[in-house]
Amino acid sequence: MHVKARARGRCGFTLIELLVVVSIIALLLTVLLPSLQSARRQAKRTVCMSKLRELGRLTAMYTGEFGDRMPRSLHSAGFGFQNGLPWGYAFYRLITSEPWFPQTPQPSWQRVVETHYRCPLDRRPRSAGMSAQWSYGINVYYELTAAETGGRTWHMATQVRRPTSTVLFGEVAGVSTMGGLPSPDHLMAHFWSQFGADPEVAIDRHKPNEAYAYLDGHVSHERFSNTFDLNKNKDRWNPATAR
Repeated sequence: MHVKARARGRCGFTLIELLVVVSIIALLLTVLLPSLQSARRQAKRTVCMSKLRELGRLTAMYTGEFGDRMPRSLHSAGFGFQNGLPWGYAFYRLITSEPWFPQTPQPSWQRVVETHYRCPLDRRPRSAGMSAQWSYGINVYYELTAAETGGRTWHMATQVRRPTSTVLFGEVAGVSTMGGLPSPDHLMAHFWSQFGADPEVAIDRHKPNEAYAYLDGHVSHERFSNTFDLNKNKDRWNPATAR
């Protein structure tokens, strides 16, 4: 009986052994957690880049269908959509094969927004109803009038001489309550150079770089200063100066 009791005693853990195991697990979590968080962010960045690439593809489909004309945004289509649907609504048909109407079922619209227009790293609150928040904005230069640009316009895709270096989409920062409509679906890039306005690009969402889609369809993960820096005469948003 004494021998059996001693054998049984060896099967358990002492308090010190248990504390050692717990300490090792805590140390491993401390070492691995930053790597896991980094991998998670990298995966979300990859998803965002994929969505931007898809927006470039949808833009090409749109221009092919509408005689080379670039899609509009709320900047020129207006809140009454009198000049045609803004790109987010126009792309709805290309995505779902169903035209968008004000009566479009909310779940269907919300599904398109979440799947195609929302960056997984965008932590801004999702608004209710038709004001669902989306993350991406089109470069407004493609719809500016001659009065706004000082002469030239780029309403047609083939008017852009350097599509490989001209930004098409970027990520929008901030929150808008524009008449119950989504946050701005465009980036007022001409204001940055003409009036010294602060860029409304989400420059801290991906850290340290941002995601951009270019007119030729490729996407890039780079610093905003690589796309716009007046001190270096760099402006890849303006089709006239994109290099």
